[in-house]
Amino acid sequence: MSCAFSAVGVLAAMLSAAAGNHGQKTETDLERIQGVWVATGRTRTYMVFEGNTMGGGPTRTRFHLNPNTNPKQIDWGFQPGIYSLEGDTLQLCLAGRKGLFIRTGYFSRPEEFSTPPPTMFVTKRRHTTWTRTTLTPQSDEILIQGEWNLVSTERNGHENPTPKIKPPAAESAKFKRKTGKQADRELWTATSFGVSSSRVQAHCGSEKTGVNYVLDPAANPKRVNLVLRQQNVIPGIYSLEGDTLKVCVPFLNEHIWFVDPKKWGPWPNLLQRPRQLATKPRDGQFLMVFQRK
Repeated sequence: MSCAFSAVGVLAAMLSAAAGNHGQKTETDLERIQGVWVATGRTRTYMVFEGNTMGGGPTRTRFHLNPNTNPKQIDWGFQPGIYSLEGDTLQLCLAGRKGLFIRTGYFSRPEEFSTPPPTMFVTKRRHTTWTRTTLTPQSDEILIQGEWNLVSTERNGHENPTPKIKPPAAESAKFKRKTGKQADRELWTATSFGVSSSRVQAHCGSEKTGVNYVLDPAANPKRVNLVLRQQNVIPGIYSLEGDTLKVCVPFLNEHIWFVDPKKWGPWPNLLQRPRQLATKPRDGQFLMVFQRK
């Protein structure tokens, strides 16, 4: 009799567990992959999956997942690849183009997660590992990426009608030798900038130069640090509203690029972070206003 009751109890427990599992909805890979991911490496790079589009900045490309293959397949635009999604870790391996077929856009799908050296016929395959972040597609770290035009600058409370910026690297002898036009000061000024997830790239004529940056959108006002050579930092503040970006930093004359941090200490001891997105006479601040292209 006791055995019969035990069998009935076990059967009831099994039916209850089955009913509970049936009520739980299993997420698909497309649902689990949504959000913002950061590459695990030295360079901070973000990848945004939103709906059926993916990309590292405001420009997104359609993608398609096929989780029923081994390894699982992903098509990013016309570029085939494979992926692995385990918890908060995503592995992507996208195809390298075959050299003889670059013009025709022919790609070969990888068969394993590896990065073999490029050959005469196949360019370097991209195998990257990503970790889920708490960012969203509407986070400043994502929205700030893209191409920007400098539309105005302000110093000492006066707006500059012809805004231009001379990037720090433009003062270096290496950059001057590369341009071959040391007398052409216009070549060392920039009004167009490209922002990636970790770097600001200034377009100086046909040349490019840039600096790394770090955002702190939780501060009030929001903060940005421009990281230059020898890990010197320009402390600034910013605002990002729609397609308008404002950045205010201490004004730097041409002599400060040559300050020796070993002698005078790190730049944060020399430069004060602005408190507002505006300038006043003799306040030593420089305001830049950018418009998204």
